[in-house]
Amino acid sequence: VLNQNALMAATEVIVPTTVEPFSVRGLEKLIAQIARVKGSTSVVRAIIPTMVDPRMKQSIELLAHLNRTYGRLVMPPVRVNVRLSEAAAVGKTIYEHDPRSRGALDYAQIVELLSKEWHFQPARPAPPVPAQARPAGPAGRGEPIVTGGGEVQTNTCPNCGHSLQRATVAGYRITYCANCRYRRQELINGGG
Repeated sequence: VLNQNALMAATEVIVPTTVEPFSVRGLEKLIAQIARVKGSTSVVRAIIPTMVDPRMKQSIELLAHLNRTYGRLVMPPVRVNVRLSEAAAVGKTIYEHDPRSRGALDYAQIVELLSKEWHFQPARPAPPVPAQARPAGPAGRGEPIVTGGGEVQTNTCPNCGHSLQRATVAGYRITYCANCRYRRQELINGGG
């Protein structure tokens, strides 16, 4: 009943599925249920194959079956990656836990594809802060950065003082320290 109510309310559906025989069979049943509830399957916008192990013949065959059956709806696969399990275990997103992992890159690729397909606009950069309004970084090191939330970040790690690295991945602005593994992420919203 909960599934049916959720499907009645849904205008778009993204379906993640592990690439395992019972999961693929469950996907087929879900697609049939969507067709019954909505009258068509046009609300299904993407199918995301997860836990794909390219070393396993079964994984490759099931992924090929998904591509043959659902065509363009099937997104690039998310490969098996222990960092994804670790992130869930510690209650963090993969971009907080390990933004450079294979799992993070796979999900980032999917987000980029869906963003293009759905015409999401990139976040507008924060307006520049006049030099006299910028506070100095800790002990005068580094030029500060103003984030989308109006917070000030410096180029140095607050934990160890080493230089911070920055990346934008899957709609997040990530700041991290390669020395002490400090991580901070900020969602980039499309509204500015």
